[in-house]
Amino acid sequence: QASKKILKDLDAPVAAKLYISPGEKMPTGMKTLEQDIIDKLNEFRIASKGKFQYKILHMEAANVTGAAASDAGIEEQLLQKGIQPFQVQSIEADEVGVRLIYSAISLAYKDRAEEIIPQIMPDNLYDLEYLLISKIFRAGMDELPKVAMVAPYEDRAPDPAMQALMEQLGGGQLEPMRDDPYEVLPMALEYEGYEVARVRLTPEDPIPTDIETLILLEPEDMTDWQKYAVNRFLVEGGSALIGVQNYTYEYEPTATGVKVTPIEKNPGINPLLAAWGFEVDERVLTDAQHEIVSIAGVAQAGPFQLSVPVKLPIQILVTPTEMNPDISITSRLSPLFYLWGSALRVDEEKLAAQNLKWKPLFLSSHRSWLIPFKPGVWTPDNFKATEESERGPFPLGVLAQGQFKDAFEDKEKPKEFADTKMKPLPGKLILIGNTMIFQKRLIQGGGHLNFFLNAMDALTLGEDLITIRSKQPINRSLGHVSTGAKAFWRFFVTLLTPALIAGFGFMRYFVRRRQKQQYMAAMAREAAF
Repeated sequence: QASKKILKDLDAPVAAKLYISPGEKMPTGMKTLEQDIIDKLNEFRIASKGKFQYKILHMEAANVTGAAASDAGIEEQLLQKGIQPFQVQSIEADEVGVRLIYSAISLAYKDRAEEIIPQIMPDNLYDLEYLLISKIFRAGMDELPKVAMVAPYEDRAPDPAMQALMEQLGGGQLEPMRDDPYEVLPMALEYEGYEVARVRLTPEDPIPTDIETLILLEPEDMTDWQKYAVNRFLVEGGSALIGVQNYTYEYEPTATGVKVTPIEKNPGINPLLAAWGFEVDERVLTDAQHEIVSIAGVAQAGPFQLSVPVKLPIQILVTPTEMNPDISITSRLSPLFYLWGSALRVDEEKLAAQNLKWKPLFLSSHRSWLIPFKPGVWTPDNFKATEESERGPFPLGVLAQGQFKDAFEDKEKPKEFADTKMKPLPGKLILIGNTMIFQKRLIQGGGHLNFFLNAMDALTLGEDLITIRSKQPINRSLGHVSTGAKAFWRFFVTLLTPALIAGFGFMRYFVRRRQKQQYMAAMAREAAF
């Protein structure tokens, strides 16, 4: 429905061109790819009532065939646009080879630069509707949506030995090296059509005045100036995604197990969140529904390095069962690896007093619990639940929207904002008690990247695009099955099912025997007459 609405509301035609290799030049598994793409393009043409039109250009890696064969330089022109052939594996009879094929779409709308979908494969056909509609939707916007991102990174000086080598070879000064765990996020946003500004959130590098959404990840020891800047942004109708990491951990395998050393991050944001009715719980969140992490290179066996599997309840897995299916951000989302995350506390009375509407995005499982934090080395026994442990499920991510209260109305403002007067407008907030899911080590696994992009679309553009993105295959693996349930299903499969089949067979046998006896008796009576 969202796609139909966007297509019907077009105020100018969209011209699409499909550049694809002929079917006979395609590998066996891709011979129907052209027809599959055309089926989707035909749906677009019908839904748009003719405002979406497309043309097919058959191409080979070395020349052009079909309608565009007269243009000898078309491949060079396409290369400049970002359309080029790519390699795919081809399996024919008893031979495995590599073929170079075209499979791309360009979209032209008004006088805007052409939008390109460079590679369309059978594996990503399910995503084609979103790719097309998102590019059409953004092409129709007056300007690109702007986002500011605040996340820690560190610039390191180049290695002195490498710099000396470069100077000996006549090279110039090496650029500083950047350690940026969140570097994938700006690239993903820019690919999706956002304009991203990376800021430090300081008086010298504040939140830009023309942005629509703020991403604040892994804050640490926030100053009053920083808290007021975020507060002002939300009170004046901004949208924010805030991710908070209370703790990270260092693992040290030993002969008897593993030692765990927690590292406090001290985000310092709870006083600000508390004014709106939220807090990030400072206790350690643990959950029986967790994943195994392998620590590489911690043991040596001859010339080989071995990895050690670590299974701790702080390595939490959030499955679709714990996600809110009624919100498009988390609907049909693959599992999230909520590594070392925290629970959230929600003060519903304070939220109701501000008339803020909130919804949980996802929760911990019903087998989760909270334990007090203590510094020093932990062992696996420290993570076990006690009788005093508070039990879950707990909210891990929430969405709130409405008019946010000025958290500094009863406090002294930072002197830089002393003369500031705010214009209250409804805003949006997504709060998550974890930032590891957004780091480059994890972002491309599970549903992490889709969750991030869904959240950004919901905060910046609205709901339409998310409902399209959510139409994709999801992980349908079974959740936790209790010991009793396992025993029941073993009994059902190995004993009860054969017994039911045997019982049905015996019953059928007796019914047929009785029918035979009745038939023989009827025949005897007929013979007697």
